Amino acid sequence: MRISKQESNYTEIEIGDNIVLFSYTTPVAILNMQQNWSRITNTKWSKTTSTHINKFKSRFGIESVDYVDQVWLDHIVIGL
Repeated sequence: MRISKQESNYTEIEIGDNIVLFSYTTPVAILNMQQNWSRITNTKWSKTTSTHINKFKSRFGIESVDYVDQVWLDHIVIGL
């Protein structure tokens, strides 16, 4: 596991083939590098969290995503 604090309230945690974006203390996006898929929360959080998600997408060149319920992201992160 590798933790990378990119900026205030924006943290990426790499667990195996997955990179999880935490905005504040909430997982809001996940990217699987091996299987080449990404999921982003469909919950509308703050403007700052939306900015974090857009930076994450740009940083990893994510063009196509599946939007999922926040509960799905919470559960998948617990299982990693």
